[in-house]
Amino acid sequence: MHLKFSWTTLLFFLGVLAFGQTRHCYLSFILNHHGASHTWEFMSVSVGHSQAWGCHDTVKDCGHGAQGWTDNFLGQTVPPVNTGNAAKILCEHFNTVLLPTDQAIVHLHWKPSSCDGGETTELGQLCCSRDKDGLIVPNDGCQIEILELF
Repeated sequence: MHLKFSWTTLLFFLGVLAFGQTRHCYLSFILNHHGASHTWEFMSVSVGHSQAWGCHDTVKDCGHGAQGWTDNFLGQTVPPVNTGNAAKILCEHFNTVLLPTDQAIVHLHWKPSSCDGGETTELGQLCCSRDKDGLIVPNDGCQIEILELF
């Protein structure tokens, strides 16, 4: 009887722990250029579902929320990512020159914690230049600059 009580107690506490942990949505930007991918996990959002319940609601909530959370993070609606605050944040983070001819494409990827699923959405081309002080800055709208032609 003592052994049965111990297992029952253990199962009870494991159940309490499972109910106490919530699921998250992980959001990442993926920059693809020159055959390489660079990933930036920029946000984790708690969706409040207990780990003891199924993944269906978590996947649904992540899918419905990902675009809005990304827009809020960047301070503007995306796509496009090659203008405004989005371009500034992404160029500062990736910190590399991305010419219009490089065809550097940014994707948004979201994945729910402890569940299968997720989705990747193309947000568009990102172009970043080096300014006269040597800093990486956005090339607003991916304009081809005269120096790139030679």
